[in-house]
Amino acid sequence: MTPFMVFLEEYHLLSADPARADIGKPTLCTQVATAGKRNIRFVFSNQLLSFPDEILGNLGCRIVMRLLNPRCLWVAQRSMGLTPEQAVHIPELGFREAIVQYGDYPAPFKVRVDELSFPPPPEEAALEAAAQAFLAETAWTEEKAVHAPAPEMAVTGDALKVFLRLAEHSDELIPERCDALGMDRAREVRARKVLEAKGFVAALEQTLGKRIKFYQLTDKGIDWAHQHSIKLKAYKSGPLHEYLLNQIEKAIGAVSPKFSFQRHSPIAREHGLEPDSVLHLPGGQRVIIEICCNNIAYEARNLVREQQIEGVDMVLAVTPNQKTKKALEQAVERCRAADEAAAGRRPLIVVDAGECMAKTFDWVTVLERPT
Repeated sequence: MTPFMVFLEEYHLLSADPARADIGKPTLCTQVATAGKRNIRFVFSNQLLSFPDEILGNLGCRIVMRLLNPRCLWVAQRSMGLTPEQAVHIPELGFREAIVQYGDYPAPFKVRVDELSFPPPPEEAALEAAAQAFLAETAWTEEKAVHAPAPEMAVTGDALKVFLRLAEHSDELIPERCDALGMDRAREVRARKVLEAKGFVAALEQTLGKRIKFYQLTDKGIDWAHQHSIKLKAYKSGPLHEYLLNQIEKAIGAVSPKFSFQRHSPIAREHGLEPDSVLHLPGGQRVIIEICCNNIAYEARNLVREQQIEGVDMVLAVTPNQKTKKALEQAVERCRAADEAAAGRRPLIVVDAGECMAKTFDWVTVLERPT
């Protein structure tokens, strides 16, 4: 048993005692976060959903089978972002049925696993006879250890410099990368073409505005980086999403030093939602900020739900281009048409990056709308 497994066992024992339930929680969350930074992955399994929100909120994959306990049902509904109509089906799940949700497909779906059958195990005498026959026919020789050669460096020079930069900073524009590497645009393009020809990097399908592209490592490039112990920076929602969130916070923050931002805000946690950022204005108003790049139908459902949260004055959605903005607005209208709880809905403002990142864009006018 590893030290971490021992700690988990002790944590569950402490959690069972109401007087000592909060002793292990901070240490458990710290241990999991530290292990995650070292690319260590965990599988948490329990009949009761008794893990802290800090762990449930960061799970990459959730599998929920039949639950009857009301508290566990509520935790599962909140963690997976299920509507009350979806959550009522959890107690009805049958044998080998489960609700699954993971990063590549955030909308929960139901699965049924076919029953497996296995042939009867062989008798012990038959196994022993087969083992003895194998040993009698095998000639054992001692072999010297052969050390595998170090992986060949597939890229060098400028191409390697660009690769290393993309490994840690794929959320930057090409001019920013040129400045960081001390290269002109033509030199960076030549180096990047070498990487594209080897299948190590590729441009994202979605662009910023109409023409601005972002590049990231392919699966082949990531494998090559691991072989050479090259540090990689992971983005929860992709480099384009990360770039836009940073730039929007920077642009709004330039309006007033009294503005503050909070990521991982608990304001919508009870509804199973986690906004990208929450803007706190001096008058006490709070504005939810969402960067909507992919899975537009899912993003639209969350925006409509966030408009109905108490304590929120406005919801601001930012898309990378006009095409995505139009698709998001249409998806929001469809969600509103299907949502009967229209009373008390807060304003929703949808802007595209090309519009709101221009120097002439007036953030003051937009942010005055909650009042």
